[in-house]
Amino acid sequence: MDKFIKILDKISDRVHSCLTNVSMISIIIWPIIMTVYIILRRLNICWLFVEEFTEYWLVLVVFFGLTYTLKTKSHINIDIVVKRLPQRIRKTLEIITMSLSFLIVMFLLNSSIDYVKYGIECKVYSSYQSHIRLWPVYAIIPIGLFSFGLEMFIEIYNKFKELLTMKEKKYKI
Repeated sequence: MDKFIKILDKISDRVHSCLTNVSMISIIIWPIIMTVYIILRRLNICWLFVEEFTEYWLVLVVFFGLTYTLKTKSHINIDIVVKRLPQRIRKTLEIITMSLSFLIVMFLLNSSIDYVKYGIECKVYSSYQSHIRLWPVYAIIPIGLFSFGLEMFIEIYNKFKELLTMKEKKYKI
């Protein structure tokens, strides 16, 4: 099982690296385009695509950033009660909450894949003047959720392994 997790971890690292780079580039380019757009708007030159693509960039940054926040342990964490619990109970609680979260992410992943299929089959276009096909934009969500779910699975496995190691140490003493 450890070999399988190591392979998944390598895949997760590569996907995470790619998504993080795309997200970082978007975070750099996005404010520059917005600034130019605002300046040009004052000169009565309007780029209609900017408002639309700002929405898409926001979705990209959020969903591509999920794995990064999990890997760097940057998610919001309210630990006022959990901090006071014994280590084993804390680990068990982490496994339970992360497993429930993983199930929710898998449900959302499945739903988002259905939404991408819908966008392709029904040829859904943007309601803005750009009138672009939206399935590539919809595809951002399942890509981000897949990466996030993969990292969550690895994290749950590692936490479970830590919990078992803690129990073994207890019985050895």
